[in-house]
Amino acid sequence: MFETLGPKKLSDIVTAINEQQPKVSTSRTLLLHDNAGPHKARTTTQSLRELGIQGLPHPAYSPDLAPCDFWLFAILKDRLAGRKFDRIQDLAKAVNSELRTIPEEDYQGMLYCIESHGECFEGLKVSSTYHQQFENTEQLSKHIDPPSYIV
Repeated sequence: MFETLGPKKLSDIVTAINEQQPKVSTSRTLLLHDNAGPHKARTTTQSLRELGIQGLPHPAYSPDLAPCDFWLFAILKDRLAGRKFDRIQDLAKAVNSELRTIPEEDYQGMLYCIESHGECFEGLKVSSTYHQQFENTEQLSKHIDPPSYIV
């Protein structure tokens, strides 16, 4: 994405974010992306460094959809929204604290989905922690797109 946009466009995007969200500083920002080749290109990584954005390690072109993408990251994002962390250790402590509050049955559900190669997402039963994000099952189903091989 960034390589095709170029360093100038990336800089423009960061400037727009800073203007639209003045309370959110993009300096000292941690960026998690899919680590695809263009995202690791020298011009991209150099531009990100110059903008104060640090990339987080992640396997390139990972073929598996992480079960956490379906529910865990949404919960963490919601619970940590608007909070700022001066040190990576503070962020890690907050994330770990939130992870401990999620019921074990939610994690067990994700293990089951991994073991069944993702075929359990239809009708997945998890605790109210996950369902609190959505007002009804129709809204929930919009956020869970089962893999194409599920009939």
